[in-house]
Amino acid sequence: MNFRRGIPELGYPEVEPIVIDEISIALGSGPDGYRATFMDIEAYGVSNLTVLGVRSDLNSYQFQLSFYIPKISARAHYKSSGVLLVMQASGGGDYWGEY
Repeated sequence: MNFRRGIPELGYPEVEPIVIDEISIALGSGPDGYRATFMDIEAYGVSNLTVLGVRSDLNSYQFQLSFYIPKISARAHYKSSGVLLVMQASGGGDYWGEY
């Protein structure tokens, strides 16, 4: 099943790109920490996932989904500041990556 175009019969819209408003990361804390914020993130490739397994617990209304995604490409804007390794580092701009 190809999820890229969604599932119109079930009312699910297109899934690509996945859009995330913001993700922030922090490495360390205090004056020696490093922080980066990624904004307006668009991720592609998520619709190529393969479901590996599903487990559920009906008593607790929980389920676990295991899946594999061969490749995700992302682009965003970023800003960062702090100490990275032993050097002061800061910046911002366009970001892209493949995972």
